[in-house]
Amino acid sequence: MSQFQHSSSVEHFTIQIGSLDLNVLKRNLPNTINYQDLPRDRFFELLEAAVDKFQKNGDTKLIPYEGCCGECKKGCSGISFIGNNSQNYLDIIFETENDEIVELSECSQFIISDRTVKKNERIYIDDGSDFQNFLDEYLTK
Repeated sequence: MSQFQHSSSVEHFTIQIGSLDLNVLKRNLPNTINYQDLPRDRFFELLEAAVDKFQKNGDTKLIPYEGCCGECKKGCSGISFIGNNSQNYLDIIFETENDEIVELSECSQFIISDRTVKKNERIYIDDGSDFQNFLDEYLTK
């Protein structure tokens, strides 16, 4: 797998997330992508909830800043999406093959290439509560 270099699907993803409109993105991204080890529909539910948080904080768009993972997938390229008003952020890394996204996930150790960019509060797609809910259900059976 290679790191992205402005592939069409990464650009498409960046434009759609940046505009806070997930409808086109949801229609066009295939089921074959690994969505952070979540079912595709669940990933989009959580992503929509994250977008709602940005909008509730007054953001009308997300500004993309390139960077890479600094730890677990060190060097893997991605985008930090930062709210235009709140400065809250969402960091996503991409793995691609033949210029198409094959895997995307959040990154907790993301490093923006432009070190002058200010970030506020992190917005999560998956805060781990799905797994905790599964464990709670499983252990109470």
